[in-house]
Amino acid sequence: MEIGGYPFDAAELYRQPQSFAPAARDERAGASVREGADAQQALSGRQRFDQVVRDKATRLAEGEKSANARDSARQSGGDPTELTPEEEQQVRELKKRDREVRRHEQAHATAAGPYGGQPQYQYVRGPDGKQYAVSGEVKIDTSEESSPEATIRKMDIVIRAALAPADPSGQDRQVANEAKQKKAEARAELRAEKQQERADALERQQQSSDDPSLAGLPDSAIQQASAAYANAGSLLGNTSRASSGISV
Repeated sequence: MEIGGYPFDAAELYRQPQSFAPAARDERAGASVREGADAQQALSGRQRFDQVVRDKATRLAEGEKSANARDSARQSGGDPTELTPEEEQQVRELKKRDREVRRHEQAHATAAGPYGGQPQYQYVRGPDGKQYAVSGEVKIDTSEESSPEATIRKMDIVIRAALAPADPSGQDRQVANEAKQKKAEARAELRAEKQQERADALERQQQSSDDPSLAGLPDSAIQQASAAYANAGSLLGNTSRASSGISV
């Protein structure tokens, strides 16, 4: 009988009954041992994996609890007991910025004198729960005064105040430029007034040149001389009338 093309001898199988059965049993036993070892190894690996997961979950819970504690301390304005390296670096930068902003704005206020207000700051809360100034401003009065001379003096102070910090900003330079423009306009107005005064004086001098006796005299002397001349004329007229009356 052939199965699958290979010869099969049943007598040979019965003649050597022990040759096949023990070998099969050994192979099955070996497989069972290997399967048991693999199962034990898999179980041990699973236990280690579960332990790693539990440890990680514990660390995450503790970290979250610590972070919540720090956040609560920061929101209440107190110092947290510990900061991360990144947070410590951020606090150092905020402290430096705070010092620079306050020094900058105080220089404006000091130089502006009566024309400047008190510094006003904008704050941010740092990782340590404290407030830090990150920008600021000082109100400066740049309006013109009632006279060109007063405007020029005021604009000089405004220019010094705008450029007082060691590192004036773009806005500071813009204020200084506007003050310089107003100062130039006030100077031009003052020159125009001086020129008008000289023109008026020259016109009065030309008018007084018609009477050589008054030439070169100041306005007050000319006015006094004119008044005296008019009084003298009035007296002479009265005397003539009186003489005439007497002769009649």
